[in-house]
Amino acid sequence: MADSATRGSRLRHVGNGALLAAILAVAAVVSHSTPDAAMQQSPITVAGIMDTAATGRNITATVHSIEAATSVTAGNGWKGTTPGVWVVAEISAQAVVDDESAPLGTAVLRAGDVTFSASTRPGDATVAVGGLATGIARSGPLMFELPRDVLTGAAAATAQLELAIDSDPRADSLLVFPVDLSSLDIQPTITTEFPTWGTK
Repeated sequence: MADSATRGSRLRHVGNGALLAAILAVAAVVSHSTPDAAMQQSPITVAGIMDTAATGRNITATVHSIEAATSVTAGNGWKGTTPGVWVVAEISAQAVVDDESAPLGTAVLRAGDVTFSASTRPGDATVAVGGLATGIARSGPLMFELPRDVLTGAAAATAQLELAIDSDPRADSLLVFPVDLSSLDIQPTITTEFPTWGTK
């Protein structure tokens, strides 16, 4: 009887040990697979390509062209000159789910660790100003003023155009389009059309 009780006690200890090991293994897997705070707050990036629509939670956008010039004339007559360079992106963008308070909150050109926001100085002649609608695209230019050396810098070939509904796209969709700034010819001037409703 004593031997039987001892064996039963040992089996219980072995069983408890195996159960504890299994619990610790599961805890380790959960710990390593749970995103940290930074990852939980980072944007949900959606990769895009030129002339093809990319779609996030509440935004669809297409980048039609990218050009560079030392001056721009907008569709409302606004003129901008710079000692640097203007990079002009022609895009179409629309809201997907809800167009209430849906401006193009993020319109950023990123070259390495440096970002340039789309200029709002052209006023209503840029898609950076005004709201988006559900089901119908708003098409027109985004204008970015950059130092000239950005187009020849180390990050020029791997620059990105980033678009989102929110000005703070953390935990929301961020459309990311590759832009090779090093391949752009700098024109003397670019004249853009006034933004319109409908895809180009």
